[in-house]
Amino acid sequence: MGKPSRYTDDEWDAVFAREKAGARRSELAVELGVSVSTLNWQAKKRGIRRGVTPGWVDRRRRPEGGWPADHVFAQSRGGMTPARWRTLLARYVAGEAIEALALEHAVAEATISRQAAAQDMRKMDRPEAVYRPRG
Repeated sequence: MGKPSRYTDDEWDAVFAREKAGARRSELAVELGVSVSTLNWQAKKRGIRRGVTPGWVDRRRRPEGGWPADHVFAQSRGGMTPARWRTLLARYVAGEAIEALALEHAVAEATISRQAAAQDMRKMDRPEAVYRPRG
């Protein structure tokens, strides 16, 4: 048997209502002074499953219509959004050096190549692409 919760069931329900309204668990955990694991445990006790429970949005998966243009990807060191990726890839196809773009946006060169392939923006797929010699 573990330590009793410092919050009542009604308080936990209010916390999860805020999450359903759009707050992130990491933000709620800091505000409440508990770990994200505690929030996950309390959600599991209440049968709340992101993406399964009706009305609950699972922010870990891409929405059906794609990410909004201003969505900041959490894993991105440079704060990349879909709009910034499109701009970066357009500059890449226009002939700017991939090394310079990678430094400017704090992403790896391989990531630029992967994103170009995923968004059909590879130079080989674009007849207007400008090729510059390396070195």
